[in-house]
Amino acid sequence: GQITSSITVSPAANTTYTVIGSNACSADTATITVNVSPVPTATASASPYTINIGDQTTLIGTTSGGTYAWSPTTSLSNPSISNPVANPTATTTYTLCITGANGCSACDTVTVNVVLECGDIFVPNAFSPNGDGKNDFVTVRSPCIETIDFRIYNRWGQVVYHTEDIDIINKSNAGWDGMFKGKECDPAVYFYMLRVTLIPDGAFKKIKGNVSLIR
Repeated sequence: GQITSSITVSPAANTTYTVIGSNACSADTATITVNVSPVPTATASASPYTINIGDQTTLIGTTSGGTYAWSPTTSLSNPSISNPVANPTATTTYTLCITGANGCSACDTVTVNVVLECGDIFVPNAFSPNGDGKNDFVTVRSPCIETIDFRIYNRWGQVVYHTEDIDIINKSNAGWDGMFKGKECDPAVYFYMLRVTLIPDGAFKKIKGNVSLIR
């Protein structure tokens, strides 16, 4: 019903518009169809929403269709998939944006709460490297270690094991396996020195102790 040369429309579905131009002599008609693309939907959640520092959670993205983009990308296994694994070291709000094939986008956010419950740093006092899959390694357990210097000495003060590899932490199949220079060490009591810095403030801690090798 509008009579201006141009109009603004916002149809909710595909709509064909007709314009009639006329003067005293004649009239003409033209049509144009405006196609309406659906707006994608995005929903972001996490399982679980609260983790201890050093642990991980899974972000869960659901959508009506489109490509995924999570941000911030730091601490994510893959920011371009629907369910990336996240291991933030501080409470973080993640944003999921979905872009559909037509270029339309939608976003949602989820907050992962990170708590600091470090507890004690644990080093076993005995291990049995016999290949049975149980207590085969001397390792270090703590959710709060940022850097590590771990040395194990025999009774003569010789270093039989040394690592600064953060990847040994919290693993049952990493650490000292009772070997030194390609040979099995004798059953005995060994002395260890552990130096670590801690998340989140970089505090330094030194721990000494003994570990028994049992064959």
